[in-house]
Amino acid sequence: MTLPFTAADADTRVPTVPGEWRQALLVLALLLGASLGLYYSSYADLVATWWRSRTFNHCFLILPISLYLIHELYPALRLMRPRPSLLALPPLLLASLLGGLGLAADVMSVQHFAAVALWPLCAWAVLGDALARRMAFPFAYLLFAVPVGEGLVPDLQDLTANAAVTLLQWSGIPVLLEGRYITIPSGDFVVAEACSGISYLIASLALGALYAYMQYKSPWRRLGFMLLALIVPLAANGVRAYGIILLAHVSNMQLAVGVDHLIYGWLFFGLVLALMFWLGSFFRESAPLDLRPPASLAPPSPPRRSAALLLASLLSLSSGWLLAAWVTGAPVQSPAQVRLPAAAGEWQGPSLSEDLLAGAHPGAQRLQGVYESAAGVVHLDLAYYARETQGQELVSSRNRVFDAERWHRIGESRRQIGTHGLEVQVLRLRALGGPYAGTEFLVYSWYDVAGRRSASAAETKLLQLWGRISRQAGGQARFSIAAAIPNRRRDSERLLDDFLLSLDPPLSQLTRQP
Repeated sequence: MTLPFTAADADTRVPTVPGEWRQALLVLALLLGASLGLYYSSYADLVATWWRSRTFNHCFLILPISLYLIHELYPALRLMRPRPSLLALPPLLLASLLGGLGLAADVMSVQHFAAVALWPLCAWAVLGDALARRMAFPFAYLLFAVPVGEGLVPDLQDLTANAAVTLLQWSGIPVLLEGRYITIPSGDFVVAEACSGISYLIASLALGALYAYMQYKSPWRRLGFMLLALIVPLAANGVRAYGIILLAHVSNMQLAVGVDHLIYGWLFFGLVLALMFWLGSFFRESAPLDLRPPASLAPPSPPRRSAALLLASLLSLSSGWLLAAWVTGAPVQSPAQVRLPAAAGEWQGPSLSEDLLAGAHPGAQRLQGVYESAAGVVHLDLAYYARETQGQELVSSRNRVFDAERWHRIGESRRQIGTHGLEVQVLRLRALGGPYAGTEFLVYSWYDVAGRRSASAAETKLLQLWGRISRQAGGQARFSIAAAIPNRRRDSERLLDDFLLSLDPPLSQLTRQP
């Protein structure tokens, strides 16, 4: 069996090259400093996201863990010569351009990914292919510092609600599921965003990857444990939700109905992780870190090669920043104000209306109106942005179509309208109070960027980016139309379809340059 190479063997195998290392680390520090300066706003928002979101608080530990893993490889790394790699320049350029596009489109997830990827790519360019291969996992582990996954929250909420309801049915407890609201004889429960299990899932994957790297050497065992780290928290969160509801039920709503249910959840998750690692220990392999020195040292890198690579790396880093500055530099003409269009065909209106849905769109011009026909009444809600600023954007996690404290979400889907390809997000809501208390409404919602429409937030961001690159004139908006569901949902769908097709031309013209 091959014994691990130790620091004590270093001086007897291959001579060290501290001078070359000092030069390489100085160049690397310059590149990292340049990336930090060019993309400071991305790094600042990255750290702010770690700080303000409990889902991503663990990201503060990712860089120290990666540095620790690199330190563990030090006995072998110190015996290798850093040799600049030209192979790292294309991915470095690609990451920089991606970061620039993220800045131009104001897509934080893209900015964060690029910002994190730049640092290991700079290290690869400066230190070389052989050293980058040795540090591949510590470099890749840095990607767990990217705060992504919140887009999965709605799907995880639905998965958790369905799992909890299935287990309650198996337990013989009468249960009713409406959207993410669960009703049993003892009381009502809602699977909120905090109960989606996204925090458990991300933490499980980060810890699972570290455990698999440290405990296994077979790629298949590592992959198998990562699949386990993916499946276990999803299943466990459904069991956790079921356990909380069951505990509240048997205690006559005295336990697990307040903040304590979050505490129970983390204690339960800790036990699940311990069980997962215990099961993984049965398949553990004797896998000491590969600290063997190279068979021979690479020839020293000529000074001109290092200088040329430093210049090329700086140009690659700055390319994304220059792209973002060019895209966002020229102002785009947009209508400063808009008005609701007049009714067409058999429709009448608009008449003034209260804010029915009470949605949230910070910084937008808000307009509400009521349109009527012989078939029924439609409420139109328009959130219009002539220009976007930080924190006041068309597509943002802060924006809401409806107020969750006033409306109960029953269902959600997508729907194609007519033959012209307009896709809308369909929401089914029930009013919790006010004049419409208990009434169900059907809501169509979609985005519009200079006359180009979409129900997808990601596609809308691409439309915004293309509009900026092409200097396309026009504003942007989010439309929502709502109709009460008197008896059959199909009647409300036909009513909204008819309204949308009747007012399609004037609605699509609102965001275009007059």
